[in-house]
Amino acid sequence: MILQLAVIVLIGAFAFYQMKQGLFNALILAVCSFFSAILAMTTYRWLGSVTNLYATLPLMAEPGCIGLVFFVSLILMRYLAEKFIPGNIIFSLIPDRIGGAIFGLFAGTIFGGILLVMLLLLPLSEHVLGYHQYNDDLTRDKTLAPLSPDDFIVSLGQLASGGSENQLMQGNNDILLEAFCARNTAGKGGGINIVRKDVFKAINLLLWKKPTLKIPQYPLLPKTDTTRVWVVRTEISNSVADPEDFWWRLPATQFKLVGKKQNGITCSFYPVGYLYLSGSNKTWTIRDNGKNIAKLIVTRPDPSRVTKKRRRRRKKQDDEKTEEVKLYIDWVFRIPANVTPKDIVFCNSVWGKLPKHGYWTIAGSVKLKDDALKAKPPQK
Repeated sequence: MILQLAVIVLIGAFAFYQMKQGLFNALILAVCSFFSAILAMTTYRWLGSVTNLYATLPLMAEPGCIGLVFFVSLILMRYLAEKFIPGNIIFSLIPDRIGGAIFGLFAGTIFGGILLVMLLLLPLSEHVLGYHQYNDDLTRDKTLAPLSPDDFIVSLGQLASGGSENQLMQGNNDILLEAFCARNTAGKGGGINIVRKDVFKAINLLLWKKPTLKIPQYPLLPKTDTTRVWVVRTEISNSVADPEDFWWRLPATQFKLVGKKQNGITCSFYPVGYLYLSGSNKTWTIRDNGKNIAKLIVTRPDPSRVTKKRRRRRKKQDDEKTEEVKLYIDWVFRIPANVTPKDIVFCNSVWGKLPKHGYWTIAGSVKLKDDALKAKPPQK
């Protein structure tokens, strides 16, 4: 694949160049790169939060912060190393070349991993340059073996952050899976290009103690785990509908539930289905796609813009202000019993604070209608 070839060439070029530079210079670069990568992977979310980039540039906040922290800290460490570490250490030729190549390979893996993680976090296509990371059930598919620089960088961040409750070190889950879920289109053109803080919020958080419907298992959890079912009602503005045909296309993987275990460790989950009212009797029904969460999607036309009358009027009055319409979706999550929901994240960039939880009952209004969900989106 193209991406795998590019990564191999990059790492090989690093190893060759550092072999020429010698063992000592390669060692310094490898050590500086190692600590810069750890710093970047444990502080990028904190930096995005304090600089308000999640609000102003939500889709670029995470890759931008990772790159900024990594390269700025690397330049600073290299400067300090050259200033305070004597550089007149000499080795014999063969150990110097072999050591330089080994540490160059290590540094190249770190550089390649950082660049690859930044690339995968960008709002690009579902499979970047043919790199198919995950299956439809969110289990891992392909890796960039044998070095797997992206997995190596993520592992560094997870190892360094661990279970810390400090905001500076917290929330570093599997960002490769999170990036894939944010890019996922569910095979139906789903995906969001414009994300603002005001386009999404959580309305209700409800614990379903004794589900009366068959709720699918979460594919990434062992079947032996004790789980609970939560329903999160979300509100999404029509400003995120497709501007070409005015349809919402919302893959389930764009809605991430962030919870906290009793020991303080954060973890993330994605919906296993959504609820709607079915038939003339308006009975509650769950729509799911089995274990293939990546193929679960909600599609619905924007009623304020999709009718012929509206379209004719829009052609005559292009400057007419679009009526704001909200779409309400009741997402169903199955998560471990020892996890408490804290937040829900839209498109891996807009964080919504969950309200105090209640309990799911049959009574109550829902604005997601069966006839709208049965409608199929126009072919792109």
